[in-house]
Amino acid sequence: MQRKCLLTLAILAVSVPVLALAQENDLDKDRAAIRQTVQYYFDAMKNDDAESLKKAVHPKAKWFNAGDKGALLEISQQRVVANLKSNAQHHFERSDASMKIVAIDITGRAAAVKLESEYLTILDPKITAKLQYKGAKITEYLSLVRFDDGWKIVTRVYSTEPIPASAQLRPPSGQSQLVARR
Repeated sequence: MQRKCLLTLAILAVSVPVLALAQENDLDKDRAAIRQTVQYYFDAMKNDDAESLKKAVHPKAKWFNAGDKGALLEISQQRVVANLKSNAQHHFERSDASMKIVAIDITGRAAAVKLESEYLTILDPKITAKLQYKGAKITEYLSLVRFDDGWKIVTRVYSTEPIPASAQLRPPSGQSQLVARR
């Protein structure tokens, strides 16, 4: 009996760290896959790329904006795709944008990502000099679910605040930085 207990304890002593290491590896893989999904999302928004958006966002995803005066605005995904395609067709100049992942929280097959983006105007300097803002800071909260084909964004809630023309932009911090790919 004592031998069985010792054997059981020995097996547990060996298997628990192995199991913890395997879970850590899975978490690292999930973080990497989520970062890739967010990169597709950022590429879509920065480059008016509807195809990248399809890689990042579930077809039934919901988009919300915390509007002025406490309103909650829902934007259809079809409208987002149509806007991206329209912008691409019109060859609008792309703004100077940067995005950083502030936090990733994963529990099982669900995750939340907090992003901060800065979009700077790239208008003619004569026009920019007259503006009271130089761009916008956007804080986004993305909810993701891991499906059989990978992580997909299922909801997006965001809020925008203008960056005053007099503002000094922060240098990039040690947080994860995403760059737009063309």
